[in-house]
Amino acid sequence: MRVAVIVPTYNRPDALAAVLEGYAAQDDRDFELIVADDGSKPDTRAVVEAFQQRAPFPVKHVWQEDKGFRLAAVRNRAVAATGADYILFTDGDCIPPPWFAGAHGSGSPRACADASTAGCRCCSCPTAPIAGARASIGKA
Repeated sequence: MRVAVIVPTYNRPDALAAVLEGYAAQDDRDFELIVADDGSKPDTRAVVEAFQQRAPFPVKHVWQEDKGFRLAAVRNRAVAATGADYILFTDGDCIPPPWFAGAHGSGSPRACADASTAGCRCCSCPTAPIAGARASIGKA
């Protein structure tokens, strides 16, 4: 299964750089990352281009002109730029734990629940740590 991670950004190259480093440190790097840029200034492009040179996975930069807050539009552009079977949406200031892409990208609620037992509250998937959720997975 082909996986894409979409990270939106707007004029926060410092936060974006930290997030990109979090994805470079993933245990499973079998995904592409798309930066969905809602009209940032050139310093954000510089961060993305520098990261593209050393990233262990494909990185795309989808940019649109700054015409105000148009996050939904740039996310849609990012979706259109991938052929992935499974897409993870995250925020531009959320540094992922090392298991994030692999656990979610497997498409398996079980994998997500197993990864989430460390107390993760990074996602709203139905298997995030909710009392009794782990015990009910796989049961009819």
